[in-house]
Amino acid sequence: MKLPTVSVIMTTYNHAGFVKQAMESVLAQKEVDFEFLIADDGSTDRTREIVSSIKDERIQFFPNMNNRGACVVINELIEHALGEFIALINPDDYWIDQDKLAYQVQVMREKPSVGACFGRARLVDKDGLDIDKELLSLASVVDQENCSQGQWLRRFFDLGHCIYYPATLIRKSCYVELGGYNNRLKQLADFDMWIRFVKHYEIFISDRELISLRFIPSENTSRETRASWIKTINEHFLIAESFFENVTREQLIESFSDLLEIKDIPSEQHLDIEKVRLLFVENQYLGAAYKIVGLLKMYELLHSPIHQDLMISQYGIDDTWFQQQMSEVDVWIQTKVERDGPIAGLVQAGGDREAYIGNLKRVLIEHEEQIGGHIQASEIRGSSRWRLTSPIKFVGSQLLRIKIVLRASPYALSTCGGYRGLVKHAWRTYKSEGINGIKRRILFSASPGAASPVIDYAQPKHNDYSEWVRRYDLLTDQDRKKIKTQIRQLHKPPLISVVMPVYNPPLNMLEDAIRSVQGQLYPNWELCIADDASTDVEVHKLLQRYMDNDSRIKVVFREKNGHISAASNSALDLVNGEYVALLDNDDLLCEHALFWVADAIVTNPDAGLIYSDEDKIDQAGLRYDPYFKPDWNPDLFLSHNMICHLGAYRTDLVKKLGGFREGYEGAQDYDLALRCSEQLAPLQIVHIPRVLYHWRSHPGSTALAGNEKNYALLAGEHALNDHFARTQISAKIELLDFGMYRARYAIPESAPLVSLIIPTRNGLSLVKQCVESLFAKTTYKNFEVLIVDNNSDDPKALDYFASLAKDNRIRVLRDERSFNYSALNNMAVQQARGEYIGLINNDIEVISPEWLDEMIGLAIQPGIGAVGARLWYPNDTLQHGGCITGVGGVAGHSHKHLPRGCFGYFARAQLIQTLSVVTAACLVVKKSIFQEVGGLDEVNLKVAFNDVDFCLRVREAGYRNVWTPYAELYHHESATRGYEDTPEKQLRFRNEVLYMQKRWGNLLRNDPAYSPNLSLDHEDFSYAWPPRIPRI
Repeated sequence: MKLPTVSVIMTTYNHAGFVKQAMESVLAQKEVDFEFLIADDGSTDRTREIVSSIKDERIQFFPNMNNRGACVVINELIEHALGEFIALINPDDYWIDQDKLAYQVQVMREKPSVGACFGRARLVDKDGLDIDKELLSLASVVDQENCSQGQWLRRFFDLGHCIYYPATLIRKSCYVELGGYNNRLKQLADFDMWIRFVKHYEIFISDRELISLRFIPSENTSRETRASWIKTINEHFLIAESFFENVTREQLIESFSDLLEIKDIPSEQHLDIEKVRLLFVENQYLGAAYKIVGLLKMYELLHSPIHQDLMISQYGIDDTWFQQQMSEVDVWIQTKVERDGPIAGLVQAGGDREAYIGNLKRVLIEHEEQIGGHIQASEIRGSSRWRLTSPIKFVGSQLLRIKIVLRASPYALSTCGGYRGLVKHAWRTYKSEGINGIKRRILFSASPGAASPVIDYAQPKHNDYSEWVRRYDLLTDQDRKKIKTQIRQLHKPPLISVVMPVYNPPLNMLEDAIRSVQGQLYPNWELCIADDASTDVEVHKLLQRYMDNDSRIKVVFREKNGHISAASNSALDLVNGEYVALLDNDDLLCEHALFWVADAIVTNPDAGLIYSDEDKIDQAGLRYDPYFKPDWNPDLFLSHNMICHLGAYRTDLVKKLGGFREGYEGAQDYDLALRCSEQLAPLQIVHIPRVLYHWRSHPGSTALAGNEKNYALLAGEHALNDHFARTQISAKIELLDFGMYRARYAIPESAPLVSLIIPTRNGLSLVKQCVESLFAKTTYKNFEVLIVDNNSDDPKALDYFASLAKDNRIRVLRDERSFNYSALNNMAVQQARGEYIGLINNDIEVISPEWLDEMIGLAIQPGIGAVGARLWYPNDTLQHGGCITGVGGVAGHSHKHLPRGCFGYFARAQLIQTLSVVTAACLVVKKSIFQEVGGLDEVNLKVAFNDVDFCLRVREAGYRNVWTPYAELYHHESATRGYEDTPEKQLRFRNEVLYMQKRWGNLLRNDPAYSPNLSLDHEDFSYAWPPRIPRI
């Protein structure tokens, strides 16, 4: 299939009056192959109807029922795009040059170093009449001149957002490498994108006029409202924080030389300081707002001795300078609150502001006293170091004041009813959630996908993790009291040994990790630490101090660095507990983590391996990206290390296996889990469906980016291949390009015969397409086809079936009973000659030639029952990624309508995995297993849910069902039997639902391949509100 050169992308939201003109301007493009991807973002007017009415094979339309935001939708469309280039168009604009795409593609071909090609724009009003750009002061935006990358950065610095994207053509590879648009930004996402873009790629601007930009002050998306103004200000602070990230020394000298203190920037430390100094330029865009960010960054540099010396000796930046800057910014904040407060409806007495600051300061001080600081407060304040650095600490406390007030005003104020309401809200949040709760609820969230601050959602977004945590995960005092009561009631509470290898971690993170163990509600633990010859002497001192002060903490100081496996084994030598829990030296345990592990041990005394859910935590203490895992899932485990964090292992088993193997560093825990799993029955591997572990994300950590440690991925591949060798399974592991794994199972030389069963009634075009694709595209050769003709009366279909009967690989079985899908297949299985059965709908069409090799490779493995395939709708959105029971009442399709190329929840749409149910639209199973469980239920489930029931009975018989994404076929769903569109069909369907609920009961709502923390109302792995597990 020839791929399009350009993917045109448009998102719509309530643009019924203009979207048709925009679409027609795209479809009129000449001399270039393109696809047109349109997503409606929950329009409430006639937009969806209008878009659907325009028929063109180049159009792919993705209607969304809910408004999710332009950035989210555009990023998804970019992932889906097949073109080499991306062209964005707004639904209220239109292209005026029919050669726009062809011209820009030619330019990009001629200029391979250019990442984006822009054209000129003309401004028009609602009726398409020209508007004078100069009257609107927009000439500087739509009529930019060409310049270098560094000069573009300077323009953005001086002028702000001064470039207009709908007239551009961009290489898709640029979007991919930059990570797409920042979903956290609503107003300035394109500004943020262009700042990041020019740091890496050139831009070319043509003089050719290509687009009409519709400017309607009262209607278009660029209008400024009170709410948008507030969001814009907040987003400028976020942009300021990263404005100079990845800017090179050369770029800075080229474009900012007039503002540099030391022109030649002789060192990396000078570069760091010069970047921060630029945020203090008085005449630069947003002025004092960027200065505040500069103060925060400058204060952070003061913590580095190398930077501190330079700042004082060469730049004259000391605590006096800081205090002067602080006073200027404090005046700016006060002026801004007084000036802008009335606009946002935030007028409050000046005393409220001081009360707010005082209250938050008191909260922070009390919190510090509660947790004791990093060392005793009396020791700190009595030290000479404390006295010498007290001016800097004063500056730091003032910066904290500014950071709090800045982030609270004006957005937080507007949502809390002014300063009085904000103080009350902050204090209430602190009491229930602690200091991290204040960060989450007041500071503008810095975590991907997190909610806006300070909002209590009556109807939460499906994946608003911050709100989910607030509602269901944070412990209250009453929760802690209940846990402590249950701990006292535990029968023989086990000693749990937390094993932590250490090598030169950031001291604050190491200390946080240790304190997270000390803060456990469950008291019967020991912390076994092995320092792997850290070169930072402060690490040694810190560990020694904790060991001296807490008898539960044991430390061995290794004389020679041996890497993580050797260090972990040294820590293992210190263990006295019945179970070992693994903790990285920069991560955190939840305070109730070991309680739940102990509870699982007592409840499951034969458990050999216990694992929990996990999430990530950034350096500001904000939690994100939770992995709500399934119960033990052996096939998913071979696709990636789903055990990971928190993992707890029976000590005698670990020592029996020789502990951690050297040579597998980076995947030593994966290797250990693989070897343990080989020794355990499935019921001995226990899942705790609760987030008990926070995986720290910081530069260099695998939590921040899975490819930070490529050696770990290769070690994982090695460990998996070893596992297959030990278990004598003929398979080989392939490392995938997104950091996970695929198991390729070998087909024996004498490949088993497979009988592919295709029920049909008439449906000539469908069944012909199906049969022809089977024989033309399937590489697996040893199969027969059984067509079950269910009372066909179409002469052409009957003639076709007669012609097929001449092929000795095909048999046509006539069944004149009324339609009963279960009975038709059961009858055909009786007559099948194959050792394996393939149930195939007549509306299936082969995509991947090796689909049957893949499914048989899995089906022949010991313990495997039914094997399912990945089925796509003809528009290349996912129809079947396996089934999750309980979704929608009985069962729903995993990741339904996910665009091709998207990964799904933790890549589960791309990985082989154990599932409870796979659809019989394309299902392979051993004939003896089919007969063992009684085939499909032709009495109670004649049409619907017979495959769900069948798979559940296969699982009940002790087999596991598997879904693979590497057997891909198209499915023209319901073309075989139609829809439930008559009273008789609806009654039958209702009875089938009732039968399933009666037969399987609560098992439907507790799919072991799914998580109780994930929704049964949606098929997209969104969060459950509330989760289906008790709080304590």
